[in-house]
Amino acid sequence: MYYEGQHWFNKESSISFRICLISSCGNYVSMADMNKALANENASKPKAFPKKQLSDLIQSKALEESYFELPAEMTFSDTHILNMGKGKWLKKRDDKWNVIKNLCTDKLIHQFLFGGGLHKEIDQTIEMFPESWGSRGAYYNAINKYVTFGLTKNALLPFGLKKTGSNYKHFESSSCDVRKRGRGGNNNEFSRSKTRGITKKDKDNIANVLRYFTRVHSKFSLKRAFEVYQEQYETHVLTRASDERQLRTYVPYELSNTISYDQFYFHSNKILSRADLLRLKVGNLNFEKDHKDRQGAAHDGVIGATYRYEVDATVLDLYVRYPFDTSGRFSMGRPILYLVVDVFSTMIVGFYIGFDGPNWTGVSQALANACLDKVKFALRYGLEIKSDDWPARHIPSEITIDNGSEYPNSLLESVLKNEIGVTAINIAAVYRGDAKGTVERKFGALNDQSLHYQPGSIFKVQRGEQHPSNHSLYDYDALIKIIITEVIYHNNSAERLKRFNWQCVVDDIDITPQALFLHSVKKDMDGGRPTTEKNEARIRWAFLPEETATVRDTSIYFEGLEYHSTFATSAGWYSRARHHGRFKITVKRVRDWCNSIWHKTANGEYVELKLKNINNESPWLNQHWETVLHQLERHKEKVSLNEESARQMRAEKRTIQSEVRTEMYDEVSLAEPSERKSMQSGIKQRKEVQKNINILRHATEVADTFGEKSQGENTGLVDFDLDQELYD
Repeated sequence: MYYEGQHWFNKESSISFRICLISSCGNYVSMADMNKALANENASKPKAFPKKQLSDLIQSKALEESYFELPAEMTFSDTHILNMGKGKWLKKRDDKWNVIKNLCTDKLIHQFLFGGGLHKEIDQTIEMFPESWGSRGAYYNAINKYVTFGLTKNALLPFGLKKTGSNYKHFESSSCDVRKRGRGGNNNEFSRSKTRGITKKDKDNIANVLRYFTRVHSKFSLKRAFEVYQEQYETHVLTRASDERQLRTYVPYELSNTISYDQFYFHSNKILSRADLLRLKVGNLNFEKDHKDRQGAAHDGVIGATYRYEVDATVLDLYVRYPFDTSGRFSMGRPILYLVVDVFSTMIVGFYIGFDGPNWTGVSQALANACLDKVKFALRYGLEIKSDDWPARHIPSEITIDNGSEYPNSLLESVLKNEIGVTAINIAAVYRGDAKGTVERKFGALNDQSLHYQPGSIFKVQRGEQHPSNHSLYDYDALIKIIITEVIYHNNSAERLKRFNWQCVVDDIDITPQALFLHSVKKDMDGGRPTTEKNEARIRWAFLPEETATVRDTSIYFEGLEYHSTFATSAGWYSRARHHGRFKITVKRVRDWCNSIWHKTANGEYVELKLKNINNESPWLNQHWETVLHQLERHKEKVSLNEESARQMRAEKRTIQSEVRTEMYDEVSLAEPSERKSMQSGIKQRKEVQKNINILRHATEVADTFGEKSQGENTGLVDFDLDQELYD
């Protein structure tokens, strides 16, 4: 099975082809040579191959299959790119897109790759808009790049610029004509600073000075290190004899033969990190103690199962019980069920239950669930199932969702295409539930056949009866179990004879949605695109909305919870946060489980950040995000109440202490004030008196507890000789 984004390669032969587009008839495949595309500034036009020729090429060249990793920036949102400091990239992208967007319709792109080309259309565009590009080549370069890198607007990002400056050549020594980089003109004539550019020899000398301070000095400053550098490497020493003595004269180099403090500062920080510099300033012991980071639509056009998934949401006719306060049967309200259905077989392939929306947040959770293994999912809620019970873990080719401002269409197009190869996002028209008839009917089946007969449902409420919220029975986890069992029952019991084709009849398969799904995946979709555990991070990143977390010196802080990853330690995140200040990163999360969040690095690596759970003491482990956020708000209320209680107690404490202080002042005032300057005499003897009094008091307490008082005779008087009792 061929699909867009598929990578065919042979490392030994340096062959790397990416499938950019498949023709409408399905007989031709357009492929780009990614070795040339990534090496050259101007992308070549992808070549069209008949499928038979492609199969022969794969066999003759022993090509292997994978999914091509496009530059990570293509899946980033505009906000993410701005946070990276690449705002100019967005302008360059939009300027190109505004010129070629009329040439990038599906029809014209197919004509460009599989038909007669676009030379007439490009000439007409040049004639109509002479102020834009004046040559065909510029149009072809932009269109080739658009096709080669995923057919999305972000394909026009100038991601090749991130290597700019990496091949800058440093001269070996100052004997060459070393010009300083920057805005100073060809000969630094526009720069106030007349210092020269840096050389490899200068960098070696800087390293020598820093090693010297590391070895000798306990205290350190870059200013002082720069002075030592100037004394050692930018000063002439003239020696002359005078009266049998050697006199030295120090003459600094000409300014044009020196480097500036800013250059020294920049290259010092590349040799020694901020943490290393701080270690020099405060010493190893103090650094280790105080500064080191620590961690503790419906059926039309559908060719088979997994080709198109429909997703929609509805409010369930059932109240959910609040499980965190057992003083009464409290309700959390009616949840929203997001359901994902395979259009061809009508099998339910995924769902999510949340308490906000409907919105893209819930839709994305359901879609991610549809593409991932269900055994692991069910086990999170204490339900053991087999993979054959619910074998839905495939990536679809198309997705159909509601039209609405809450769905981020522009970002979806880029991320889903480039991350997992979803070729189309179908947006159903407003108020057109019939465009998603398959999933709409599933809501009716779940509500009418199951949930309406559960405690807490709102089915047929009569006047004078108690409100259903007072009868809520199932908490969130229990409801998930109920829905999973209902989904498995539906998939393996509903009758779908009307969906049978001739091959289904010949193969005499079962009439259930699951049987139809499995048969079609094998016969119509060549096995489809099943996911594995390794795909989890990619799937979640493709579907889930972007959010922001903060890296602190001890953890990654997100929505009131603390997360950690060994990657963060090895990448120096915590050290950077401690010494340079906190910073933001883009993350994604599942809403029904707060144990992990995900981050994608600029290198395209997926990082799982796990909830900190030292000694298994985290109360948030395995909890739903709605519950966690609610409990965190309650904690804020408790903190506020505690602060008010402390304020009242401080006033009470001051009252008692004031009374005691006044009483003591009254007693002290009976004696004459002392004018003695030296230490008082008799302190030890007076200490012994108080010590004996304490002993007697303790003896009295013991006698009251274990003596005659325990028999009910309490006269309130001590009728024995304490001295005899203590010292006899």
